[in-house]
Amino acid sequence: MIANIIYLPQRLELLKNELKRQHIDNYKLWEGFTDKTPRENILKSHKQIVLDAKEKNESCVLIMEDDVYFPHKQGFKLFLEGVPKDNDFDIYLGGVYVVDGILNQNTQIIRGFSGLHCYIVNKRFYDTFLSCESWNSNLAALLNGKGRYVIQYPMTAIQHEIPSLNNIGNIYTHEGFFRNKKVLGLNC
Repeated sequence: MIANIIYLPQRLELLKNELKRQHIDNYKLWEGFTDKTPRENILKSHKQIVLDAKEKNESCVLIMEDDVYFPHKQGFKLFLEGVPKDNDFDIYLGGVYVVDGILNQNTQIIRGFSGLHCYIVNKRFYDTFLSCESWNSNLAALLNGKGRYVIQYPMTAIQHEIPSLNNIGNIYTHEGFFRNKKVLGLNC
């Protein structure tokens, strides 16, 4: 398991507390980039992890951002248990903020989304993922419509309510974003 981190001491402490709370002890911390715009840095940070997995011929790679939050006390375990057994996904997501498609107990395949705080990239999708290039758009927007995206639902992973590095300081509140979406341990 690999966690992506942009080096800020308070975010590192938050991440380590969450990993401990979820009994996650097998991970690698990656130093994020800080030399370009926040969106470019996030894109480069995620791509370096996928490239590493590709070079090591890993069957898939799990990426979590430093603000990942599992409201349910066994959220991470439930996320892993939900990985499609037939491996028929390009990206498997623990949670999202915006969805293009129907999201309910029976339909968990979506066309587009916003939110890459906890996800698994399948080996078959590495090249498509790595081909994303932009200085102006976030990674999720660049991926929309390019693959088979399966989401854990009810969702198990969201982000802590802290200032966003992607959207320059905005704080996304759980109440505002998840009013009509189910999140284990938060509203169901």
